[in-house]
Amino acid sequence: MRSHSNILVAIVLSFVLLTPPLWAAEGQTGPIFRSAHHRALYRNLHSPFKGRWDRDRHIRVPLADSRNWRRVRFRLLDHLSGFKQKSGSLYSAVFVFKTTQKKPSSAQCLRAFEMQNQKRIRQFKIKHSPFKSLEGSWRGQALSARTADGYVRVFFSKHKFSAAWVAYPAYENGCAIYAFVSMWKKEGRLAQAARERWLSKTSKVKIRGTLVPSRSKKK
Repeated sequence: MRSHSNILVAIVLSFVLLTPPLWAAEGQTGPIFRSAHHRALYRNLHSPFKGRWDRDRHIRVPLADSRNWRRVRFRLLDHLSGFKQKSGSLYSAVFVFKTTQKKPSSAQCLRAFEMQNQKRIRQFKIKHSPFKSLEGSWRGQALSARTADGYVRVFFSKHKFSAAWVAYPAYENGCAIYAFVSMWKKEGRLAQAARERWLSKTSKVKIRGTLVPSRSKKK
């Protein structure tokens, strides 16, 4: 009987230690957060999605808790638009590029994007799990996506993340990619859940025009 009690206690303690405290304290009306990143993840899991355009209004992408994402530019990345959560380490970006194939499929766009970024992954020594392939639909066409978890070392620290990217056969002469990254920061389970929720809305991306756009040079 005692051994069974010890096992039960161990299970309960494991659950308490591993489960984020998303309940309200006595006399408090909202959830308790361990950090600003924890708060940002919570909002991304519970807030509605709204569309955000790139600066030139070529592509509108769905983002949860959209008012708390700000438009940014990512150094060393050739991208059409980028967004970052104001208080957490969540990022999204839109990439567009031309291809040699005319009217490439989503699968062709996905392979081309990954080939372009193989060197960058090696350069920054990014370690990741095997890519998981997913299929969906957009404008009546097949839509290909991938997900992965991984980490990158910065000096002596290991920074874990969950990522996803979706390829859109949007243009006669090229492709669009919509990508999402959430750092873990001790919230791996929530980061993965935020990614999965983001994936569920990627069919809502709106793309204007039939040819690959370029980003304007205005500030």
